[in-house]
Amino acid sequence: MVNSNFRIISALVVGIFLVVGAFVISKKADHSDTNGQLAVVQNQAERQYLSVDDKDNDGIPDWQNALLKTEEIVIASSTDWKPNTLTDKFSVAFFESIIRNKTYGPLGTDNDTIIAGATDVLAGYANDTILAEGDIVIVPQSDTATLRNYGNTLADIILEHPMKPPTEMTILQNSLRDNNPAGLKAIDPILIAYQTMVLDMKQTPVPEPFVFEHLDLLNAYNAVANDIAAMRNVYEDPALGMLRVKRYEDDVLGMGQAMVNVFKKLVTEYSVTFQPSDSARILIQ
Repeated sequence: MVNSNFRIISALVVGIFLVVGAFVISKKADHSDTNGQLAVVQNQAERQYLSVDDKDNDGIPDWQNALLKTEEIVIASSTDWKPNTLTDKFSVAFFESIIRNKTYGPLGTDNDTIIAGATDVLAGYANDTILAEGDIVIVPQSDTATLRNYGNTLADIILEHPMKPPTEMTILQNSLRDNNPAGLKAIDPILIAYQTMVLDMKQTPVPEPFVFEHLDLLNAYNAVANDIAAMRNVYEDPALGMLRVKRYEDDVLGMGQAMVNVFKKLVTEYSVTFQPSDSARILIQ
């Protein structure tokens, strides 16, 4: 790119000098001393013309093509910006697909189809990393005392972080209505509570017969925590916020059902009896 630009600039400079030189020479010729005699050139020098060859038959002489031909221009960004948020990544990919599609002309895909496909791809980004057996502590014991302790431990984790109004959804709605990003700070304690519960559930000893139910509950709480985190950052990453809000209600319902499944199995299938002093008794009631 540098060499081609240099060739163009050099050609322009040479052209300017030729024009200026011809003008200066002509002025000198006009004021030359001829003693009143008309100067006659007996043998006029043969003129040299630029070749008008056009080897590629594009209507532009080869000499002009040599000046016009340049290498591909590469625009170097003055910043190290990279798309980090889902909104940034999706926007870049989406507009690239639109522009790329236009190069196919009438053979390209219509915009509605591109938008529908992009929406499906975008929805995939809302999926969570599923926590598995390697993420929890499993114990082989399944005696009544172990199961009762497991139920009470879960209840303690859940009851330690009671959710009081306003809810995360109400905070989000108020912030968007008032266009007040600072209002989302009220979500922070709720988000921390859910993240803490997820961490505590990972560290809870899980009786082997309850691995499936525990992972179901853990992943449900983790999904809601991710929903709330996306709400908190909705102004920085609106695409992710939109996706997580859309699935938020289902995640909350799933969390409640997963909780019911754990305690129902403890009571009905394994006949665990929780005393009035047990924290699990509160959830069961």
